[in-house]
Amino acid sequence: ARNEAELLRYEAEFPQGRHRRSVAERLQALRAAEAEADAQAAKALQAQAWAKVIAAPTEQGLAEFLAAGPDEQLAAQARDMLAKLRAEREAQEARERQRSEADVAAWKKAERGANVEAYRQYLAEFPDGRRAVDARQVIDELDAEAGKKASRTNTGVAYRRYLEEFPAGKRADEAALRIGRIET
Repeated sequence: ARNEAELLRYEAEFPQGRHRRSVAERLQALRAAEAEADAQAAKALQAQAWAKVIAAPTEQGLAEFLAAGPDEQLAAQARDMLAKLRAEREAQEARERQRSEADVAAWKKAERGANVEAYRQYLAEFPDGRRAVDARQVIDELDAEAGKKASRTNTGVAYRRYLEEFPAGKRADEAALRIGRIET
């Protein structure tokens, strides 16, 4: 008898047969070998899963690995990695919340200042902030208003004041030309 089916058939047909002990021993050896092969296969699968997880560790991947019930050594490593990833994520979230709160506070400060420098300061701190587009729009509007005011006043002092506030403004070239015309 070579395989388990043959051994089981012998055992069923000859429960008191003279080879019953050797059949029982062979069955036990076969089952032990199967169990060992299963354990080795499970270990190989676990090693593959671990390699995949550590190649690109994510919270979800580590949690799934732990849910599969790895051996204690790998489980401890996975728990440590998972804790580190969670701590990093939470720290990043906290930094993002602080940055968002600072963005909101800077915008409120710019609105309270209601002048070009206040909005420029907001953009200096938050060039990609939530209200950056709004700040640029307000600066453009203030530029247009200041340019119109300088044109209405039409004095060298008014144009200089405009250029001081908006050296690269939309009417900067015009203001420089008008100063030259007024003063010559």
